[in-house]
Amino acid sequence: MTTSGPCELAASLRTLGALEAETDPPGLAGVRACQRRRIQRNYGPDPVLTFCTDRLLTGPDVSALTTDPDATAARLGRLLGDTTAAAAALEFLALTETLDRAVAARATTDEPGVVGFARASRRVGRLADRHRQVDLVGLVVEELSGVVTSRLSWMAFRMARTPARLAGFGPFYELLHAGFSAVRDNPATVDRIPDWLAEERRRVDRLLA
Repeated sequence: MTTSGPCELAASLRTLGALEAETDPPGLAGVRACQRRRIQRNYGPDPVLTFCTDRLLTGPDVSALTTDPDATAARLGRLLGDTTAAAAALEFLALTETLDRAVAARATTDEPGVVGFARASRRVGRLADRHRQVDLVGLVVEELSGVVTSRLSWMAFRMARTPARLAGFGPFYELLHAGFSAVRDNPATVDRIPDWLAEERRRVDRLLA
């Protein structure tokens, strides 16, 4: 796996920190719920997709990581070694939070439903960001799979659990661990992820292009 440097990690953490300081728009919870239902309806129940919808889309509490992004990025690098999966997950969290807030601000009700969500998403646009969002899911799953298939990398990651908790990174570590477990236990699903992501890109194109 290629290794992402601290700059990528710190940039996503700065974005997340800025978003945490904002007041949540009224429709944010509805947008998140609609996204989750849409993905589950389109692609069915699956452990890896459940990780994506229930953990990645909702996002863990990363407030402990955002107080000093540069220092946090350096510490994550020392703890994890290869931070590619962590960097992709944090970029996804930051981008998803940004897009969800934008859609919520353009939605007309607190629970927009499929039609309301689609209309608000069209008002927001940002097709390139939606494509990036889909690509990041693929990158997260790919990198998690790479760690799982490497016995040494998997052992190193598991050994980082206690240091991560002591450093205040527990919720984010558990997010990655949930992803590793889903990928490790469901290799057949991992093989289907590229097809699902290609279909999701087509759906995004039909909605926004």
